[in-house]
Amino acid sequence: MKTTVNININKQAFVIDEDAYQKLATYINNIKSRFNNEIEANEVIEDIEARIAELFSKKTTSLSPVVDMSMVDDVIQKLGRPEDIFMEEENENKSTYNTTNNSSRRVNRKLFRNPDDKKVSGLVSGLSLYFGIEDATVTRIIIIAVIVLLMMVTKGSVLFFAGIVYFILSMVIPKATTASEKLQMRGEDVNLNNIKNSVMNEMNKGFTTTSSNTSNNNSLNQVVNIIGKIIIGFLVFKAFVVLFGLIVFLTFGLIAGNVEYAHLIANQFDIILACLGIFFLVATPTIAVIYYGLQWILNNKTDRPYIAWGLISMFLIGITICGFEAVKQSKDWLTNKKVYNEIDISPVLSDTIKIASVGNKNINNDGTHINFGKVEIDGISKIGNEVYLQEVELDIIKGDKLLLSKKINSLGSSEKNALDKIRNIKYNLTTTENSIIFEDYFSFPISDKYRAQKIKLILEVPVGKVIYLDRSTKDFIYDLDNVTNTYDKEMVGHYWLMTEQGLKCMDKEFKIEDGVGEGNGYDDDDDVKLEKEIEKTMDSVGKDLDDAENVKININKEGVSLDIDKKDGTESKVTIKDNKAEGTKIKIEKNGVEEKVINIKKDK
Repeated sequence: MKTTVNININKQAFVIDEDAYQKLATYINNIKSRFNNEIEANEVIEDIEARIAELFSKKTTSLSPVVDMSMVDDVIQKLGRPEDIFMEEENENKSTYNTTNNSSRRVNRKLFRNPDDKKVSGLVSGLSLYFGIEDATVTRIIIIAVIVLLMMVTKGSVLFFAGIVYFILSMVIPKATTASEKLQMRGEDVNLNNIKNSVMNEMNKGFTTTSSNTSNNNSLNQVVNIIGKIIIGFLVFKAFVVLFGLIVFLTFGLIAGNVEYAHLIANQFDIILACLGIFFLVATPTIAVIYYGLQWILNNKTDRPYIAWGLISMFLIGITICGFEAVKQSKDWLTNKKVYNEIDISPVLSDTIKIASVGNKNINNDGTHINFGKVEIDGISKIGNEVYLQEVELDIIKGDKLLLSKKINSLGSSEKNALDKIRNIKYNLTTTENSIIFEDYFSFPISDKYRAQKIKLILEVPVGKVIYLDRSTKDFIYDLDNVTNTYDKEMVGHYWLMTEQGLKCMDKEFKIEDGVGEGNGYDDDDDVKLEKEIEKTMDSVGKDLDDAENVKININKEGVSLDIDKKDGTESKVTIKDNKAEGTKIKIEKNGVEEKVINIKKDK
């Protein structure tokens, strides 16, 4: 069994075979012995050890955690021999490792921020090297030109977005700090000779600043700097405006907890939490734009990594909070439930029926328009612990008898939750011998929150009946089918006779072209009738199943059939066939006699 040694390389702990350790120690000592200056030796060895630790980390795993001789040999082969560091010119071509000019190799580039040629964070310079462009000024000119062109198209709005992207990338992309990282940034081989040259260049940088400054202060660079500072200055100004708006938004959100009628959508704690999440999410890059932008404008290149990490932490907190609230709130909108009820209107006996609607004076229809993306609410008010909502529509269609149906819709976290919200809805209407007076609003407990609750009323009127549409119904009726295709608001204040073709005005002659574009063919009417018919049929089938003694189910390519033998000796059969071209057909048979056929078209 081999003896192992615990060692630290570049502040990383490794377990290594004793013989491998001896070889590695000899290798490092040989490198160090070739330097006359102790400071130079320590600088080079530090970067070499960083590269060795990186290579060992890639090779060791939880299954094979010990560094062995083969791993050390592989590292030495990749880094090169110690004698390669100070090669004589006449022996340069004999080197087995440096047969080519390593500084010219461009393989396996890695993206880093370049601290040696930076204006703000070194991101553009790093990108320039990554794409093989040695002069970062060229890349800066290209980026500024693209931004200016986009600003002309978008009227400046792209600038703030570009700044946000820049500073987020600056926080995410690491800075090249070691000689190994700087070589990888340029795509050069990370070997002893290149590491030594890179370190020596860093140490000698103080002697070359004069020539460097001379090259950087050319007219082209000055133009780039001036244009860049103008753009960054404008960007910083916009960032200050955005940050001020965010602070105002957060203040109202936290103190009031009542952004418009948001408390009807979510509780106060969730509103406050969402406000904080949005603030962190948006404010973090905004603060980064201000901080790093001012650094560039003032030529302050001091690195403060704790600020970058603080901003990154805030951004991640914002993402976490917003993600949590988005998931939590979306669950309450997952399931859509519809319930159909028939309302007794037997007191209405007259051949002429007056239709009217009444509102609630406490509901301010003008001042409570809310828009949450796709959710638009008109006429909503909170009175005590009740929410009043003007989301009621009336449609009048032809029917076999006078019948009023009510379709109530609500969303919820589950079917039961949505159904509970529907049950909590309060809606009233009044009937007399010759009139039906509808309320144009309904109410529900504020604890139910707004979940797209809505009521659709369908009044079926038999042929020969006359209805009078009171002027109070102008915003209550919806897309009434009539033979002259008259607009809803023009139908009020008139008498309408139900005919085989639909409603026909009795006290005014409307021409068809008077109301182009509205009425005549409201598709949802047919859907309502169809759903009611299917619901009644399924109730009938359900009763047969309750009384069943034996049930046989047949499934084939054409569809499904249920043969029900009832306890009283009678038989029922339900057949559901699907035709891809035409749709679905539901057929009900009682004791071998066809009782009902329902055709569901393909587009339903």
